Amino acid sequence: MNKYTKSAVIFALTGLFFVSCASTPKVPFSAESVSPAAIISITANDEISWYGDTNENKSGLINMAIKKAAKDKANDASLAYLGFTKNLLDDAAAAANEVLENNGFTLVKDFGPSYESACDDKVYRLGGFVAPKGYKMLGLNNSVASLVKEETDANYFVYISYQIQKTIVNGVAKNGSMTACVTTTIQIADAAGKRIKLVNGYASGTERIGTVAGVYDAKALYAMYPKVIRASLDNACKKLK
Repeated sequence: MNKYTKSAVIFALTGLFFVSCASTPKVPFSAESVSPAAIISITANDEISWYGDTNENKSGLINMAIKKAAKDKANDASLAYLGFTKNLLDDAAAAANEVLENNGFTLVKDFGPSYESACDDKVYRLGGFVAPKGYKMLGLNNSVASLVKEETDANYFVYISYQIQKTIVNGVAKNGSMTACVTTTIQIADAAGKRIKLVNGYASGTERIGTVAGVYDAKALYAMYPKVIRASLDNACKKLK
C-alpha cells in the first residue's frame, strides 16, 4: 500500500470513528445505562509495529507481498516470531468481555443469526486490520447493529479497536530496552450508529527485554501482551465514568 492509499484509508477510518459526534448525551454516562450491550466489532492491527514509527517504506507493495507470503506459509506457532498479532486475538476478545463486565457492563454474548452472516467493512481490510474469531470489523455506520437489536436483548453496541505495538523504554533508536504497549479505543453507539461515547486507553508493560538493532526475544515480548491488553482496556473503561 503506497502512502497515498494509506492516507485515504486512515481518513476513511477517522470518519467512521468521529461520525455522530452531535449525539453525545448531556447526562452522565454509566455502564448500567447502556446495558445490556453487545461487543459487535473488535479490530486490531495485523502487524506489530514500533510505537511512534512512521517509516513509510514498510508499506511498499513489494514489502507487503513478501510479508503476506511469509504469513500465509507460517503455522500458528511461528506467526509470533514474524511479528503478527494473530495469536493474540482470541485473548484480546476474551479480555474485552472480561474487563467490560468487571467495569459494570452487562454483555449479550449471542448476537443472533444476522451477525453470523454479516460481512466485515472492507475499509478495515484495506487498512491492514484483523479480527478475533467470531467477531466482525464494523464501523458505526453499519446495518448489522439494528438486526442484532431485533434478534437479541442488546440496546447499545460496543466497538473496540486495538493498536498492538512495542516500544523502546531506554536507549537510542532500536537499541536498548523495550516492552509491549497497547492503545485501546472503545466506542459505544446505539443501533442507528449514533455514538454516545468514545475513549482511548494506553498501557505499557512493566517488564523489559533487551533489543539490538531491533532484534529481540519475541517469545518474551508476546508473553507480556495479555496483561498489557487488559490494562489498556481498564484504562479506557475508567474514562467512560
